[in-house]
Amino acid sequence: DGGAYRERLRDLGLTTDGVRVIDDTFTAQAFIITDHDDNQITAFHPGAMNRSHVNRVDDIRDIGLGIVAPDGKEGMQQHAREFAALRIPFIFDPGQGLTLFNGEELAELIHHASYLTVNDYEARLLSERTGWSIGDIADRVDALVVTMGGEGSVIHADGATYAIPAVR
Repeated sequence: DGGAYRERLRDLGLTTDGVRVIDDTFTAQAFIITDHDDNQITAFHPGAMNRSHVNRVDDIRDIGLGIVAPDGKEGMQQHAREFAALRIPFIFDPGQGLTLFNGEELAELIHHASYLTVNDYEARLLSERTGWSIGDIADRVDALVVTMGGEGSVIHADGATYAIPAVR
């Protein structure tokens, strides 16, 4: 069911070399319902995302920066290891996939990552699961970005903390 997506990417001048077609399953789908108070309920089906581990980082050439974001658990772990082995810097953005991992698994992912991005809730959960403070986590990556919705963001890098206000 991904033909229209690939066509749109090509129309935008983007390569689809790294997009694998898996004929016997659908593209991942999410349905998000948001009320007037911005509370959300999400229904999600991973579909082909559960087979992300069949893709290999070295299938694509000339990668300058990668990202490991919510995906199949095995794929996220594999891709982090592959980026690290190939010495390709990457951003680890666990997002809604964070709950797939225990503390030891998250520690390994952070160990391989160059950069880490989380929202404030995910930062607290990451800290609880690893047993590390936010400072401890920041010390393990080149930069840690924590978004806080309407309160802006905080970037921890090179021993410094930068508060970035939200744009209204």
